[in-house]
Amino acid sequence: MNMKIRTKLILVVFFLWVFGSALLVFLSYNTAREQQIESIRTRVRDYAALGAMSVAAEDHARLQVPEDAYSDPS
Repeated sequence: MNMKIRTKLILVVFFLWVFGSALLVFLSYNTAREQQIESIRTRVRDYAALGAMSVAAEDHARLQVPEDAYSDPS
């Protein structure tokens, strides 16, 4: 197959463009994924801290064994 130099140049530019586009999509996806995971981790830490602060210190001090956590506080 005998292609002209112009056709070869167009093909090279096209494939470089496709490769560059795919690379940008991959990098954008990876960055967004990492940011989303970090956001979820931050929210989970915040919720855990709020949950820990909502337990009264006296109630926490009365826990003697792990089973006490599931019993009636009376």
